[in-house]
Amino acid sequence: SCQQAASQAQHTQNQYQARGFQIIGILAENTNGNAPSQQDLQHWSNAAGMSTIPVLGDPNSQESFVYEWDGYIPTTVHLGPDMSVLSVDQGISDPGRWI
Repeated sequence: SCQQAASQAQHTQNQYQARGFQIIGILAENTNGNAPSQQDLQHWSNAAGMSTIPVLGDPNSQESFVYEWDGYIPTTVHLGPDMSVLSVDQGISDPGRWI
């Protein structure tokens, strides 16, 4: 499910980027369960076709865990321009309602 979400991310980014929307990908681990290296991040980005989406590493979800509300991955979080949380893990992948 993470790979599926990643493969659709660039399409969503392209659709809304003119309105100031930005997707950020975050990987907590690589395929071996280890902290992701720069090479892992680049491979993920390339494999998903993410050309304008930064992919960041967050080993063990130290920073992003605050947004992991349901215990399942992938986690989708929508933040407003003021960084307020608009939705977390509510099955909403299209940000159009807020843009």
